[in-house]
Amino acid sequence: MMRKLKKIKITFSEKKGTTYALEWGESENGTTWERHALASNDMPRPELEAAIEMMGLYLIDGCEIMMDAAVVGRSVEVTDIAYEAKTPEVIRIGGVVILQRSGRPLAPHSPWLPLVDELKEAYTRLEAECMRYIDGDRAQGHLFAGMEEAQCTQS
Repeated sequence: MMRKLKKIKITFSEKKGTTYALEWGESENGTTWERHALASNDMPRPELEAAIEMMGLYLIDGCEIMMDAAVVGRSVEVTDIAYEAKTPEVIRIGGVVILQRSGRPLAPHSPWLPLVDELKEAYTRLEAECMRYIDGDRAQGHLFAGMEEAQCTQS
């Protein structure tokens, strides 16, 4: 079975915390695709968080915002990523950037960026981590796995 990530949306709410909404397609034959969606407040693995943060560099670059790479990690929050399956493969990244001088937020969306070179590698990592999240592999996802095995052997 083939799976392809279509969209990621990260939303923060005071009441609910952070929600990770993922859309993806699944296909048996590569031509007919089923669309699926998941929205969860479960904390992701740190690797997924890091893959999302990496997209902030491409958001800044794609929007041609002059910002030092060291500042990007502190000032950019990626809020959504959309994948376009048409040829050539492209993605669009959206987020919130805290402007350095005023401290005010700016919410840019990049133009459609071609998936080539480093961006393709970064997106491939992001997609793999999203699929792990979809499959239930999340922060502390296997916390009690060892305890369950121990209980089975003691019985």
